[in-house]
Amino acid sequence: MSKMKMKSLEQSTREAVKASREALASTQREAQSLISSMNEEIVRLSSSTPDKASGRFISHIQERTAEIERLFAKQAGVAESFNIVLFGRTGTGKSTLIEALTRGNGLPVSHGESDWTTNVEPKDWESCKVYDTPGVNGWGRMNKRVDLEQRARYAVEVADFVLVCFDSQSQQASEFTKVAEWVNQFNKPVIAVLNNRNSVWRLPPRVPIGSARASLSRTVAQHAGNIQDELASVSMLGVPVVAVASKRALFARATLPYHGPDRETLELHRQKYGAKKLELWSNLPTLEGLLVRCIEENAVALRMGALHDQLRGVLNALCEDMDATSKEAIAESSVLEAQTIEPLLCLLGYPVTDAARMAYFCEGMDRLEALERLRGRFQAPSVGEFKVFVQQRLTAELGALRSKSLDAAEETVASAFDRGERITGEQVRKKCLSTSEMETAAKCVLAEAHEFISRRTRLAYQDSIADLKARLLDAKDVTGDAGAGWKYGSWSLKAAGVLGGIAASLGTMAVTNFWNPLGWAAGAAAGVAVVGSGAAWLLGWLGGESRKRAEAQKLKARREALANVRQSVYTVYDEFKDSVSQEAEKIASSSAGRVVLPAVNQALDLRSLGSAGEKIAFRANSIKAEMPEKTNPQRLLWEAKEASERSVEDGDPNVSSKYWLGDSWIDDPEGLQQAFHLGEHKRSTFSDPGVLETLFSTFRDVWAHVTSDVKPGSGRRWLDQANQALTGDDLAKTAFAELNAIAVRGRPRLHLVGDYNTGKSSFIKRLLLDVGQPVPGDLHIRANPTTDKEIIYEWGSLDLVDTPGFQSSHESHTEAARRSFPDASAILYLFQPNLLTGDDASMQLVLKGSRDQLLVPKASRTFFIVNRSDELGVDPVDNPTRYRELAVRKQRELSEALGSRGISMSPKRILCMASDPFGLVGDRRDATSESYDSNRSWDGFDQFTRAYREIEAELLQTGVDRSLLEGGLARLARLDARQGAEMNQLVAQADAIGRLLSLVKEQKGEGMRLADDHRARLLRRVEEQAASLRDEVLSETDPVRLKLKASNLQKWWEDKALAVELEQWGKVAQKELETWRTQTEEVINRRFASAEFAHAFPDPTVGDGPASPSDSKGKAWFHDAFDKTSRFAGGASRDVVYGIGKGLGFKFKPWGAVKVARSLGKLGAVMSVVGVVLDIAFIFWEEHLHERREEDRKRLAEWLAQTVPRVVAAIADGDAEECGLIMAAGKYIGLLNSYSIELETEKIAKMQEIASIEKQRELYAVLGDSAEHSLGGHLWEER
Repeated sequence: MSKMKMKSLEQSTREAVKASREALASTQREAQSLISSMNEEIVRLSSSTPDKASGRFISHIQERTAEIERLFAKQAGVAESFNIVLFGRTGTGKSTLIEALTRGNGLPVSHGESDWTTNVEPKDWESCKVYDTPGVNGWGRMNKRVDLEQRARYAVEVADFVLVCFDSQSQQASEFTKVAEWVNQFNKPVIAVLNNRNSVWRLPPRVPIGSARASLSRTVAQHAGNIQDELASVSMLGVPVVAVASKRALFARATLPYHGPDRETLELHRQKYGAKKLELWSNLPTLEGLLVRCIEENAVALRMGALHDQLRGVLNALCEDMDATSKEAIAESSVLEAQTIEPLLCLLGYPVTDAARMAYFCEGMDRLEALERLRGRFQAPSVGEFKVFVQQRLTAELGALRSKSLDAAEETVASAFDRGERITGEQVRKKCLSTSEMETAAKCVLAEAHEFISRRTRLAYQDSIADLKARLLDAKDVTGDAGAGWKYGSWSLKAAGVLGGIAASLGTMAVTNFWNPLGWAAGAAAGVAVVGSGAAWLLGWLGGESRKRAEAQKLKARREALANVRQSVYTVYDEFKDSVSQEAEKIASSSAGRVVLPAVNQALDLRSLGSAGEKIAFRANSIKAEMPEKTNPQRLLWEAKEASERSVEDGDPNVSSKYWLGDSWIDDPEGLQQAFHLGEHKRSTFSDPGVLETLFSTFRDVWAHVTSDVKPGSGRRWLDQANQALTGDDLAKTAFAELNAIAVRGRPRLHLVGDYNTGKSSFIKRLLLDVGQPVPGDLHIRANPTTDKEIIYEWGSLDLVDTPGFQSSHESHTEAARRSFPDASAILYLFQPNLLTGDDASMQLVLKGSRDQLLVPKASRTFFIVNRSDELGVDPVDNPTRYRELAVRKQRELSEALGSRGISMSPKRILCMASDPFGLVGDRRDATSESYDSNRSWDGFDQFTRAYREIEAELLQTGVDRSLLEGGLARLARLDARQGAEMNQLVAQADAIGRLLSLVKEQKGEGMRLADDHRARLLRRVEEQAASLRDEVLSETDPVRLKLKASNLQKWWEDKALAVELEQWGKVAQKELETWRTQTEEVINRRFASAEFAHAFPDPTVGDGPASPSDSKGKAWFHDAFDKTSRFAGGASRDVVYGIGKGLGFKFKPWGAVKVARSLGKLGAVMSVVGVVLDIAFIFWEEHLHERREEDRKRLAEWLAQTVPRVVAAIADGDAEECGLIMAAGKYIGLLNSYSIELETEKIAKMQEIASIEKQRELYAVLGDSAEHSLGGHLWEER
């Protein structure tokens, strides 16, 4: 590097340092203001939200605060220099490259050990500092991997420039993951350095043939392409890739005396080629030139951009974190509010009174009000579902008792007046009220309420029935002897009055049965009815004048007594109902404090921290908006790269690959020959048998471990047994197809397993060529992941199975390899010279097996091969002695690495081999066995093959049996796992259906309670109206009005006042039933849309779920059926009966209520007959006719008792042409019941499927036990 260049570099870095110092102070002040804002939120949250979620959030904020403070502390520590950091996987040559850049003496460079660098150590490179970092993905030879990687991450964080180092052995998927995670986070400019560990690449004298040079360069290009593709996949675009030979660069630049590894080769190469050529051939000047150009032209922009970008990165992370946390908190709060708080408030009622609000007070604050300030008011009604439930059930339970009490009350009053007795309130209470029945009804309702609220809130219910007895109200006193002085006056009976009443009865029946031909025969009597009725009234008045005053007083007292006793009964029942309701409200209030308040606290906590997150994110975004415009350091670097290309461009379209990937050596005239010559390579000291002895003497022992005591034929017998047992199991038939093919093929299987680019395909190619077999057309050698499925090649009596490599970015490759290896009779596990790097889960699965997956451990039948041993770090041709020492060290290190993972393996069972020494054969299709002869003395293949031949017969005897048994176990495990997953899905579906079933039953019960409640309300209105009309008749003394009222009583159901009452009842019932139906469909739809159903039935096209309102089976059946029966809309009509129908919400055609009219008309005929009895009761007041009057009064009561239910039924249920509201609700309830039966059937079907799968899994277990027994048992014990 020239002095002019150095001066420019020094000046650029000095300016960058100065600018960054000023910017650092400014940005630190902004950051401190943000920290102050964050601390304010911490104080606010600490004082207002005591729940755990806010505590976690506060800890999170404190961590972010500390992160910002650490950022500036780190920057202050490195701000006085321009910093270049080397980052990458362990063993990629980072330390070697730094020593080459800084012209060190090689002391920090590993002598072949993994995880050599354990600390971040800077070294001066002119005016910059270059940082070496611990390698990632190591196996933790002396330090934990996580500790080493954390140190590396720290260095990347404070870097101005990052050199991401890869090597030619492979680029693991996890390497790129860490690059993306660490480098992208801080927006660092990146150069990818590809350290080619092939010792003859760009060493022209060692590769005299141009085609061989081109082949080696194609491999480099494949590595570079893979690196760029993988970087692009993690959003790292525009990253230059520079290929170098780091070790050769160190040999060229190292300061003497040299203390690094392979000193002998350094001295040899310097003597043989010279330092300048070694430097040129290393391609390091190309990398160095790019660094210098980029720093010279962009040092200030890179430093300032890095500083701002790093802070921006922290702020972005903070904003994303706060935004995500805020959204998550608000989302969780919304779920809590929608699924817990709102339903509970609907259940218990929204608190509107001060007393109700007290349940939500905590630490002097109305927590519900505070929550509503943040999210808006809850829409729950003040009257909760629980209260409505209690009232409905009380109405239903007490309605029948109340009717019974009213009848008894009227009976008591009538009897008192008839006998002229005086009875007390206590006597009335005993006759009219059954306190035990009322208490039993209340207990029943509260028990149901207990079950209801427990079911809806999952909370314990406290017994609240104990004080109900004290709440029974006393009945009022009733006096029955009023008007006794007037009772025994004159009287007169006029028979004509009785006859007239009978004539009226006949006339009424004729009108009622106008459609019945038999009714017309009595039609002539219709005219008599009017006269007869009038005569009855006149004769009755003349006969009763002398008793008028006494009778009037008595009737008035009778009417008042009836009204009082009825009012008393209503009051007692209403107050008793209120008392029970109050007890229920206590339950609701208690539940609010114990159930709703914790949920409110949690939601308020979440809302508060969501608000805090939004404020912090807003402040951080404000700071970001004030920062300078973001620079793109990678773009600056790419522009420097293009400028470097232009400076050397000579019109060659391949200038990029020649310059950056070193392809220029292909045409280097030094040592270049025009034709390929297979001449023998100069013999090395490896020809000495003493050198070979220690390296290859254990090959026979390695093969000996492959044989076992599995009985010949046991695998085939087991497979026949399994095929027979699994007849009819289509899944098993498919799974066992490959296993049956292995049995038919009858050849042991030797699987090649390992990470991608460990040379598995090259290994197979070498084995095939060495026995004279041609290279198959589908066998290709490439540097990037190529093999994507198992491929079988015949090798003598064995099948060689090439498998996809682990640790590529193709997950499908890893899965294919994992599914393949259980079928192996024996395994060749190939490692790279870096040994265990990255994710070793697949390796452990192969060697240690898995009891859960029925993968038999393969370690005892595995050959451990460190392949590509020519890349261990010492050229076996130039320095065979050091190579042997390094190979022995690698054997020991791999043994230790395996031992640290619980795999005991002697170093003697680990082989160092080279399937394609120096990559000189590669993908050549014209290669033969002779192509490897120049390196055959040390690459280990001859020794490997000879050792195999000695045990081949033993392997052939039982190899297939082992493949069948171990492969069968693995397939059984996969079948079991698949069936288990299906069973879990079925369990989830059964559970989801079960919960839906409970919901449908709950809504069905709600509908039944609602229908019963409205029927009870209707009954009360009808009873009250009928009783009112009856009382008016019984209390009337004026003959004219008595006649009119008696006539009206005979058609009491047509009373206009009753029509109004029924219309009001219908409107309320219609609205509430419609609301119930809508809510039923909504809650069912919400259940279908829930996360539980999405998990249980992930594919909506699969027809194994229950019918839903969204599919043809569900909606058409579930909604339309109700629409046909409920029809809650009004219409138009022309008579009083239609007025009643309108109140019920029917859709009537003109005169559409005639069926109801007929039904009520029939009741009129019966009522008219009782009217005769009523008339007689008014005429015969004499004492000796007491029994007759008593009989007439009872007949009247019985008649009303019969007609009231019929009127209620006609209104509530309708008829065949038009069903009533309650009947419509009943039909909808019937649909819900049918739906629940359908769901129950669906659930049973799921349970039957589960039972069937369990039976099948039991069979798999039996077959698995049999296979384990054939393999000798105890397969997964520690060895």
